[in-house]
Amino acid sequence: MTTASSSAEIGHTTRGSIEKAREMFRVARECGVDAVKLQKRNNRALFTRAMYDAPYDNENSFGATYGAHREALEFGWDEYDQLKGYAANWA
Repeated sequence: MTTASSSAEIGHTTRGSIEKAREMFRVARECGVDAVKLQKRNNRALFTRAMYDAPYDNENSFGATYGAHREALEFGWDEYDQLKGYAANWA
């Protein structure tokens, strides 16, 4: 007999906040999820230089350029390690 597992897609919905990510992890766990998925991108490789450096001025902007905005939403490896440790405590 096998057991089903479920996962939650968190992606970049944390807006670069480790606290928001932990809260999403906790809510996912309360819903019975046993895995979460995040994303890591290399924005400089993903976007053209012109797009990366383009001004990004709107009410939802986290930076003066589109690249700065996208970088603000990304976790670094230290944050991923913190979240990995946080999730490991569920086991």
